[in-house]
Order: sequence, then structure tokens, then C-alpha cells
Amino acid sequence: MDFDEETYEMIEMYLNESLSDADRDAFEVRIRSNADLAEEVNIHREMRLHYGGFMSSVSYQRSAYDSDRLKDLTDQLRSEEAHELAQKIRAGKARYDRKRKARVMYVYYAAASVALLLLINFLWIQRAATPQALYAEYKDWESLPSLTVKGGNEADLAKGEAFFMEGNYEEVITLFRKRREENNPHILLYLGASYLEMNDFQQAQAVFEQLLAGDTLDSHKAYWYLALVYLKQGSVEKAEEQLLLVRQNPANYRYEQAKALLEELDR
Repeated sequence: MDFDEETYEMIEMYLNESLSDADRDAFEVRIRSNADLAEEVNIHREMRLHYGGFMSSVSYQRSAYDSDRLKDLTDQLRSEEAHELAQKIRAGKARYDRKRKARVMYVYYAAASVALLLLINFLWIQRAATPQALYAEYKDWESLPSLTVKGGNEADLAKGEAFFMEGNYEEVITLFRKRREENNPHILLYLGASYLEMNDFQQAQAVFEQLLAGDTLDSHKAYWYLALVYLKQGSVEKAEEQLLLVRQNPANYRYEQAKALLEELDR
């Protein structure tokens, strides 16, 4: 049901608690005696509960129709003309009220949409700004080279890889640390990653630095993994230094991922 402009203004003033005591009591009598009005008040109250205090800031202008002046004008006209004019005024006011209510609902939905977008953006920024969250996203252990050699007799290598995939990093360390001096780059990758997963940052860093100094085909991978060591510790500046080393040569391991990670760290 549509109400006049004054009623909508009274609803807003009532919900804003800006009516005088006498006006508030009188309006509550109207609410109790008019089911349609009570329903309209409840709709406005529910909107406020859903969208906070935003709607309390929406102001309503009084209708451009002045009832006293309208009466003076229609008294000067013939009754048929007055009747026709009144019909046009009522139709125009109804259109005005519908448009006004549509604008109010649009404001409600627009405010809700903006709030949702801000919340999503806030959660994304919070996730991306956490070094540990970025570490979990970029570590990608599935890309480690397989230690299972077809037809080979290296049982320890296959066992170590299986332990790692199971998340049994202590067993990997026990198995591979005694073979560290072999400078096998694949063993060093699994060993360093296991130390990192166990939060033994000092040992992880030492293993990856050993890989870097080994001057093998895989030595450049150490830049990326050292960046992960610093990232998990929360040492963002040191992580960025390693990522910049990765970006010095397009042939370096994780060249493109280093660019993406740097962008996220710079947010």
C-alpha cells in the first residue's frame, strides 16, 4: 500500500527516534490501528537491520503538492475541470511515490552491493598480505623432481620420496641428512623442503645455499626455495631479494611465478 509523503517522513523520524513524545505516542496509535502502516514500518525497520544505519541518512523532501493551495485553485474552477485536475494530480502523485520508493530500494541494494564488494576486497587483501598464506600458495611441492628411477636400485630415494608425499618430513630428514655430502641436487631439494616444512629455517637455508653453491643444472632453483624460506619466516624484504635474483634470468626456475609473487608482496 502507498502512503503520502508525510507518512513516509513520519516513519523515518519514528525509526530515527526524532519525534517528540506526543507525536511518537500519536504515531504509535496509528500503527496499532492500521495494519498496512504497521507492515510498512516493519519493512523499514528490517531494512535498517540488514543494511545498518545507512538508510537513516536518506532524507525525504516534502511533496511538491500543497493541499491548501490546491483547494483554492480547484474552488475557482468548474466542478468538471476540478474533478479532471484532481485525477491528474492523484495519478501524478502516485507515479512520484512509486519512483521515490524505487529510488529508496535502489539505494538499499546499491549500499548492500558496495558493502559486499568492500568485504570481498578486504578479505582478499588480508589473505594476500600474509606471507605465510603466500608461502602455502606458492610452495608447490608437487613440482619436485621424482626420485624414483625406473630400473634403479636406489631404494632409499624411492622411500624418501614416499615419506615426503605422505608428509612424514622427519623420516625424510633422517633418511637424507646422512647423504647430504653427496651434493645430489634432488636429495638436497627434498631435504631442504622437509626442514622448511618442519620450520627448521636455519637448516633449510643451509641446505638450499649448499644447492646454490653446487654449480649444477639445478643450482638456480635455490633462489626460489630460499625465497620461500624467508617468506615463511615473514622476512618479506629478504624474500624479495631472492625473487629479484630469480628475475635476473628468464631461464631461472619459477621466473614467471617470481614476478607474480613480487606483485603480491608489493600490495
